[in-house]
Amino acid sequence: MNHMYSDKIDDQMEKDAARWLRESPEQTRRMYEDSAGSLNFYVGCTHNCLYCVPSFQRLLFHSQCQRCRDYAPHPHLERLNRPPPRTDDGQFIFFPSCSDWAMIPPEAQYQARLYMNTYEDTTFLLQTKDPRVFAGHRWPDNAILGITLETNRSCRDFSAAPEPVNRYAVFRDIEHPRKMLTVEPIVDFDMETMVAWIADIAPWRVYVGYNSRPKEVQLPEPPLAKTTELLVRLRSAGVDVRTKLMRVSQ
Repeated sequence: MNHMYSDKIDDQMEKDAARWLRESPEQTRRMYEDSAGSLNFYVGCTHNCLYCVPSFQRLLFHSQCQRCRDYAPHPHLERLNRPPPRTDDGQFIFFPSCSDWAMIPPEAQYQARLYMNTYEDTTFLLQTKDPRVFAGHRWPDNAILGITLETNRSCRDFSAAPEPVNRYAVFRDIEHPRKMLTVEPIVDFDMETMVAWIADIAPWRVYVGYNSRPKEVQLPEPPLAKTTELLVRLRSAGVDVRTKLMRVSQ
């Protein structure tokens, strides 16, 4: 496979990319395979990302809590009264999975930080699309700070979250030993800019994957060959990249 990226992507390049992925089964894992569970002490989000409706929001359609069903930001702090699932080496707890840390008010964040300090042998993943929420704090060593960075281009057609360029600039300057990026669902991007941004952030790990529900939500996806080239370049630079669903774009 020719790993020199070009905007001119043909059917053969797509086939070569698909073959390369098939022959690298250890590199085609499900998203967050290292998650040992989730603890939704806070639920709901107002970023209104279209691709979250058939995924995270659908998980709550049958909840007994009306605010959960509406995906309106609200607390469930009673869930911090019980111990978290156990994490083995390399695993983490999604904390929470059905919200965004930018939605969590300071008093609830404070209680969550106390909880993480109490269970210092457990690793927690904190994720946001607005990393300003991470700035100005010293986070516990057992916390992984993560952001979603689907693309380097504008996200206004499918999300009300802060623009990717702002997420990148803020997250780049946050000092923490384990920073994570989720490039999922991946949206078409500019290769050199995307590679440079990820290198600047120097993440502990990067997850990459396509939209798993393309029939329900259509996004401007990159060709598989282009995504594969991104994987090759990141791995060649020593970045720990894990993949989810890899497919020819719709």
